[in-house]
Amino acid sequence: MGDNKRIAKNAIALYLRTLFTIFISLFTSRVLLLKLGEEDFGIFSVVGGVAILFSFLSNSLATATQRYLTLSLSDGNIQRYKQVFTTSLNCYLAICIVIFLFAETIGLYLVNHVLNIPQERMVAANCAYQFAMLSFLIGMTNGPYRASIIAHEKFTYFAWTDIWVKICKLAIVYIMAVSPWDKLIVYSALFMSVSLLQIISDKIYCHYKFNGCRYIIKYWDLTLFKSIITFSGLSLVRAMADIGVNQGNNIIINQFGGTIASASFGLANQVWGTTTGFFINVQAAFNPQITKSWGEHNNSRFNSLIILSSKFSSYMVMFIALPLVINMPFVLGVWLRSAPMYATDFCTITIFSCYVSAVTGPVKTAILAVGEIKRYMIVSSLILIICVPASYIALKMGCSLIVVYVMRVCFQMIELFYCARYLKGRADFDFKKYILTLFINIAILGSCLGFSYFAKWIVGSRGGWSVIASTAAGWILLLILVWRVGMDSNQRQLVLKQIKKIRN
Repeated sequence: MGDNKRIAKNAIALYLRTLFTIFISLFTSRVLLLKLGEEDFGIFSVVGGVAILFSFLSNSLATATQRYLTLSLSDGNIQRYKQVFTTSLNCYLAICIVIFLFAETIGLYLVNHVLNIPQERMVAANCAYQFAMLSFLIGMTNGPYRASIIAHEKFTYFAWTDIWVKICKLAIVYIMAVSPWDKLIVYSALFMSVSLLQIISDKIYCHYKFNGCRYIIKYWDLTLFKSIITFSGLSLVRAMADIGVNQGNNIIINQFGGTIASASFGLANQVWGTTTGFFINVQAAFNPQITKSWGEHNNSRFNSLIILSSKFSSYMVMFIALPLVINMPFVLGVWLRSAPMYATDFCTITIFSCYVSAVTGPVKTAILAVGEIKRYMIVSSLILIICVPASYIALKMGCSLIVVYVMRVCFQMIELFYCARYLKGRADFDFKKYILTLFINIAILGSCLGFSYFAKWIVGSRGGWSVIASTAAGWILLLILVWRVGMDSNQRQLVLKQIKKIRN
């Protein structure tokens, strides 16, 4: 029960953080564009994008680090935790050297000879690039510390630190605006400074909070080092597949639809990022417990957490989906005034793609916890990649551009069933209960969307009243169905108990 309360507390803290940081990020981007100017803003974005190209290496290593640290923590052996922490930090340092070599050769070549940057801004662009890479490499060494905070489930720390970091990033925009020096260079340096402060904060917190976050200078475990790097390499296969699908779809949409369709694709990616931010917070609260329950050989809790995480993640997407799917033209009109062609369809179908991703995420976490991932990474990556040539063939046959997103959702569903079957074959996973829960939740979503459309039809207006009526109707029915169908008696009693505590 205590673990369940911790999950709920962490999920709420991360959810509130997301709401605040999304608002601050949108406002910061607007102010930065005004203060920095369109040209320098574009230069900062494009050279920062070159630095981000190397992030897939760190992301794959983060997945491995998180798994090994969480499993070692479940054993309760502090010395073993120190050894895993030390080895994972050594892995990060090794990857840093590789990235540094690529960044100062290929990366510099891209900045100076490939990117379209005005000649008079090349010095500033190179300074911005070096600051971005320095910030990225320093941040790489912070990986084991961030993983330790997640393993110990101290998500409230993330909630507070991410808020002050966003506020600092807003503050440096105004400091840059009054600076007498080159604004792009000043902003890049200040941006790196904020990242450095965050890293220092994380390391101090881990040093004083967790006994296991100690680097053993003379310790070297080649077997563990190889194991983490191998696990990271397999995770890298999947990361590259995700990048390949996204960029592949971007290219074929551009080929068949031009720059206007590409703009709509970019808007759909923003909708994807915002929507996934909500359910990722729920899953972040569940993931350490899923891994620990596997390490403790508690199969009953292992199954329960997977299904609960999938269930509540889907509810978060439903909550966002109801107003967006029903009123997407109105939402885009308010946001953009004039939405480009295909934007409404792309953004709408993206919501359903987010839904499938939400219900699949916990199963993927469980597979990583089990550790037998070689076949899973290869097959699941191939399943996703196939959607790109399949979309291309469909477009060649005369289908609408919408088919690209429809294909993606279809292949995501295929991957979902494959992942669930794969987990069943390697752990005692309750496949039938998971699939039953999936179909029940799809029925809930369909019912709520239908009821929202009906409310919109009854009101008959295309303005704000229609949006309010359809959203309210969908949310009310969602709450009723989640309470009566989506939750069991124990979960309902727990919610009522928490409500009584708040009222008292």
